[in-house]
Formats: sequence, structure tokens, C-alpha cells
Amino acid sequence: MGTRDYDAPIGPDGRVQLSARAQALIQDSSGAAARAWLLSSDGSSRSPLPLIRGGSVSADAKSMVRRTATLSVHGVWPDDPTSQLAPYGPRVQVQRGVRVATDAIEWVTLMTGPIWSSKQDRSKAGAGPLAIPLKDEMAVIEADGFDAATSTNPAEKVITAVTRLIQETLPLAQVVDLSGNLGQALCAKIDLQQARAGGITKLAASVGCEVYAGREFQTFYFAPVPTLDDSTRWLLAYGGVITTSSRERTRDDTYNRVLVKGTAQGTASGEAQKPAPYAEAILTSDMDPHAYYGGPLGRRTWKIERAEYDTAAKCAAAAPMWLERARGRNVSQSASTLVNPAADPGDVVDLRPTKSSPRCARIVDSLTYPLGAADAQNWTTRGDELPDSTEGAA
Repeated sequence: MGTRDYDAPIGPDGRVQLSARAQALIQDSSGAAARAWLLSSDGSSRSPLPLIRGGSVSADAKSMVRRTATLSVHGVWPDDPTSQLAPYGPRVQVQRGVRVATDAIEWVTLMTGPIWSSKQDRSKAGAGPLAIPLKDEMAVIEADGFDAATSTNPAEKVITAVTRLIQETLPLAQVVDLSGNLGQALCAKIDLQQARAGGITKLAASVGCEVYAGREFQTFYFAPVPTLDDSTRWLLAYGGVITTSSRERTRDDTYNRVLVKGTAQGTASGEAQKPAPYAEAILTSDMDPHAYYGGPLGRRTWKIERAEYDTAAKCAAAAPMWLERARGRNVSQSASTLVNPAADPGDVVDLRPTKSSPRCARIVDSLTYPLGAADAQNWTTRGDELPDSTEGAA
């Protein structure tokens, strides 16, 4: 390990803050490296994991458990359930480094989470490497369901309820509120059944937000759903970071109108039910000149009916969020690139044939972070349009 190695800080919004030097060298994979740490039970100290032989980390914004990984390490089979590599509690932090000087690496934390299982194959030649799958902390929440059907408390704020539900499972967890005032709304009456993680997701969605585990030890983020109008975080250009790509236009799973409805309201005995509240959000021609509502794609409505949208105001607040989740599905693009360990699902990227081409904003849905120096990073993105293919695109 170099004497000047250091960890890139993670900002209050959960995003990695690369140094200017690391950003300038991020496309150079020749000095890339990977390492992992075993963390203490409270995350305050760490010890090196045996030599990593390979593996990758995946991050998917459409999955409740956003980050997963598989590590291949040179290690001893955990015969003892209390072994550090047994899947009964240890947390592992995975990092990929950017070499910023001959004797220094800036390390980027990719994820932190529990060991989910341990597997090792043997042959006549001996034991192979130990395969260790990891999942982020939302998997721990997901596994801890309620003993009985549970509902929300309408007198409790949404962010308070989300924090409580997470900390009941993980008392040391921190929940960072990035929602502005959205999380301060009072909870709608929601039947959570016995699913804790699903209930957390419903609560966040009721105010146009999402909840996910971050890169750090037991840290969760409560944040608005990203939109194509957010600030661009990365530039991806052919002939630069992009090595290969594929793209598709489709009608499948594509909508240009969202109709959000609550459920009919009960009233006193003998009275007719009040009609369910509702609101709509429509993709206009200004937003997308090809897939707009009533345009060449036709009229395609995504109907969402949930009990938590119990007022017209809540329906109106939720409809734009669901429209943003539907937006851009008609135009998908995947790409393989040089590895950027600081990129995140939900980032807005500018995808261009060349650096001088017009801006083409796209939202990152999923990413991989290979741990091998020679491996490429895979992205999937969506947006209203594809970059012009006449300027030398791959």
C-alpha cells in the first residue's frame, strides 16, 4: 500500500467527491486497483480482506436492494460460523482506486454491506478462490418483516416514519434527508402488510421520493426521484470514455400519461362513497417531441392506484414523480466505458458522439463497477432522445 493512499470523501448528498487530479486521470485504467475491508460491528474500524482475485459491484436504481457485489478472494473456507468470512454479520467495504501519483491511490468506496453467503469449489488440484456475494443494507431491512400486518400513523411525518422503520432493524443506521420539505408531510394511511422494506418504499413514493442504501456503513438516503432536468454530472463521449454501445427505440413499457388515483373514501352508514381522488401528469411535446401524449406514439396511460394517495393534493404531488419514472423508456441506450467509480444510478449524464456535440441528457438506471483493471464498466440509460449517430458514434 502506498504511503499516500487516501479515501475519496463522500459528500452530504451521498456522492463521491473526487479530487481534480483523480477526475483528470479517471479514464486511465492502467493504475486501477481494488481492495476490500472487513468492518467492525459498529463500522468504526476495519481490517484488510485477503487478496481480491476478481469480482464486480452492480448498482441498479430500479431495485429495492440497489447495490450488490460478488468478490473472489484468496481465503480460507469459514468452517467456524464465527469466522470473519461467514455470512452471519460481518460487513465488507469494497473500494476501487484511481492512481493519482506513482506512490498514491485515491480510493473510492463502491458499497458497504453484509456477506450474504460463502462458496468455494474444490478439485484435485485443491481449493479454488472463495466466492463472497454481498448485498447492501436494504437487504437486511427487506429480510426483517413485521410480525403482523402494520399500518402507518397519520400523525407521524414521513421522514420520521421512514427513519423509525429503518432503525428498528438497524439501530446504528443514519437516514439522510435530501428531500427538502417533502419528507415533512404527514403520513397517509397506508397498509404496510408485513413488508418493512416495501412499506418504506411506499412511504417515500407517497411524497415523490425514494429510499436507498448509500455507499457507506449503514447510511440511507431519502431523496426526490431524479429527473432529466437535473444537473449533468458526467460527460460520456464516443472516441473518449465509451468503447461500445447499443441503443433501442420501442413502444414496450412506454407511457406518456400517468393517472394517479387514491381509493374511494368511506362515509357514514347509508351515504354514498366519496369518489376517489385523482390527478394526471402528461408528457408534452416540449418535453419529448416524439413520445408526447396524443402524438406519433399515441395515448399510452400508466394507471397507478394506491391507498396512500388519499387526497387530490397527494395525487397531484405524486403524478410528476411517476411520469419521470416512465419518461425516456421508449429510448434506451447501454454502453461499455472506461471505469468511473464515482458514478451513481440516478445520475444525469451527457451522452454525445463527440465532446463538441449538442447536449443529450440521459438518466443512468444501472451500472457495474468491475474490480479488474482491464474490465469495462457497463451502463444502461434512458432519455427522451438518442445522440446524433451521424457524428462518428460507435
